[in-house]
Amino acid sequence: MGVYYNTIGVYSDGETETLYGSFDRDDCVDELEYERESWKEDGFKKFKIVATETTEKPNTSVYGRKFVSEYNSNH
Repeated sequence: MGVYYNTIGVYSDGETETLYGSFDRDDCVDELEYERESWKEDGFKKFKIVATETTEKPNTSVYGRKFVSEYNSNH
């Protein structure tokens, strides 16, 4: 099984929304750092990155051959 990461935004009332997702956790971290202020302006109060197991594999046209090769050898 593989792992897919979702960046989750939490509103003050506790409602959540998936804001971004990637097979690469570093992508989620970078996107959160880049979008944090914008997402706060949209009403989100907290953020978290959640890992979910999946049987899907990353696409080489999105992630590149090197990432997919390393991902497949680790999962």
